[in-house]
Amino acid sequence: MTSSQPRYHFEICHLRACLLLVALLMLGGCRATLFAGLNSTDQHRGIKQRRNIVFDAAHDLDLDVYLPEHQPPSSSGSLPIVVFFYGGDWTHGKRQWYRFVGTSLAAQGVITVIPDYRKYPQVKMEGFMQAGFIGLAGVYDFVPIPAFEKDMLGTFGHQPAEQRLAEPVAFVSGHEPPMLLLQGTADHEVDPSNAVSLDKAMQAEHEDVTLKLYPGVSHSPLLFAMSRPLRGHAPTLADILRFIRSHQSASDQHSH
Repeated sequence: MTSSQPRYHFEICHLRACLLLVALLMLGGCRATLFAGLNSTDQHRGIKQRRNIVFDAAHDLDLDVYLPEHQPPSSSGSLPIVVFFYGGDWTHGKRQWYRFVGTSLAAQGVITVIPDYRKYPQVKMEGFMQAGFIGLAGVYDFVPIPAFEKDMLGTFGHQPAEQRLAEPVAFVSGHEPPMLLLQGTADHEVDPSNAVSLDKAMQAEHEDVTLKLYPGVSHSPLLFAMSRPLRGHAPTLADILRFIRSHQSASDQHSH
């Protein structure tokens, strides 16, 4: 009987995590309730939080910062910083919903900044920010936009020539920063071909790119796996931390 107890414990924990996700998803489709449930399980020990920091008063944009209270003994030099831009079809979402992302990374010694950003229809493609990234199920190769994607057409324009101005694969030139592309193979919201296409474009330019495809993982669970109860569903957090630390080490060596 003793030898079966660890397996029993694992199965019970796995079942609870699954039931939590199902229960949250059934609550009227309320995103706020779903994210509140995930945030209720996040880690607070050893973490400092600075919320509601105004960085663009004219557009009513704030940001939240999550910091480790103490620098991990294994780290050398400055701590890595991640700026997390959440998804939401460029139309919806709140930085407060993603507290579990900030606390997950801060608990591992990564300073995390989660900002607001302007969305459609307040701003269109010309107003969006551009930078290098760790991409979680991102949209990188999407031209032409299907006729039923009304918000995307409003955001990026109706003509392929307009849309291509916002298509990442069209701008890979050999001067990109390192990229980590994470993608679930069962994603029916953002086709995995987006990540595969950007990976191929980066490799063609001999750029530093890492593509991780997670079998059977769909769109939202790729991100939700950063929360404590669902961490076993995909190695999202572990792969992000591995990428950050490997490039942090290279940067530290270069600076010395």
